[in-house]
Amino acid sequence: MLDTAYLLGQRSNPDDIERAWEDFARTLTLFAVELNYSVLRNDLRDILLAMADDMDMAQSSKEQQAKSKGQGPRGGALDLITAAHANARMNSGFSLEHAISEYRALRSSIIFLWVRSAPKDEDIQLSEVTRFNETIDQAIAEVVRRFASNNEVLNDRFVGALSHEIRNPLNAIALVTAILDKSPLEPPQRNNVARIHKNVESIRRMVDDLTILVRSRMKVGLPLTKESADLDAITKETLEAIKPSHPNAIFTIEKIGDVTGRWDKSRLQQMIFNLMSNAATHSSDQQATIRIHDANDDVLFTISNRGKPIPADQQQLIFEPFVHKGGSASAQLSSGLGLGLFVVREIVQAHRGSIEVASSDIEGTTFTVRLPRSAGNHQ
Repeated sequence: MLDTAYLLGQRSNPDDIERAWEDFARTLTLFAVELNYSVLRNDLRDILLAMADDMDMAQSSKEQQAKSKGQGPRGGALDLITAAHANARMNSGFSLEHAISEYRALRSSIIFLWVRSAPKDEDIQLSEVTRFNETIDQAIAEVVRRFASNNEVLNDRFVGALSHEIRNPLNAIALVTAILDKSPLEPPQRNNVARIHKNVESIRRMVDDLTILVRSRMKVGLPLTKESADLDAITKETLEAIKPSHPNAIFTIEKIGDVTGRWDKSRLQQMIFNLMSNAATHSSDQQATIRIHDANDDVLFTISNRGKPIPADQQQLIFEPFVHKGGSASAQLSSGLGLGLFVVREIVQAHRGSIEVASSDIEGTTFTVRLPRSAGNHQ
């Protein structure tokens, strides 16, 4: 049978499988030709052992069906050694395509060697061949996961570094703009300075949004610098900041009771700016109503607008990164990176608050943020 003993090479030359693996690996890239055999055969014996052990384990029909669909248990010996081998291949410069090709070649060479050994009819069991194919597929799935995870980390680090480096030239441009703004200028020149300032702030907000995305993906908490603050005052300050990008939008602000607390003021300005921008973008009349009111230990912030309702099955998806509310091209173009509501959710959760959305043809769309008066992960 195609069993444990055969996988370990005990029914043929023990080196046959490893030699075939090594020979194939050398054909994958030009640099592989120069690698020594220990690098090319890296972990193979342990991979074969893990495959053999996996095939030896009892497996019910239900477990077999789950495994065939890629839904089997993870974290076993085969996954661990496959992950280690994938990491070694990444460090050696192999691509995902190369790593998958290795396992495809391993599958072919083992079956070829087994067939060449002229097994007797009573030794040929389709179930064993199926089980072997499952172990190969399981190993390939783990390789894909490992390479994908590594690529995500590299991408996140790149975006994080890029966001950090962009701030320096932005700050320099903002400083020069501030100096020019205080200089005697003709109206056309002053308009150009205002346009530069508007675009610098727009880029700065995108950089801030990307920074929050990277921190979230890398499981790093959003730092907060809390201070005593008035949510009504923060909202009115943010209203002034949003006018250049949405000059025709009309926001009505209603305040009820004590709306003070200990929050990160700059983060809440970012949150409110994104909610205001979202409302102005998707409102049918560019009008929105903001209500801020006392709710005992919390302060509630709601923003409502009229426009195309958000379908119920999409109301949670809009808080995910790179998801645009609305299906029109104009909505997507005006929504920037599609990080606005994701950033809102991250800021709210960092303050240990909550955010909900309700949307219908009759009532319009309302976002409700509940902020504890004193909360957050950093003092």
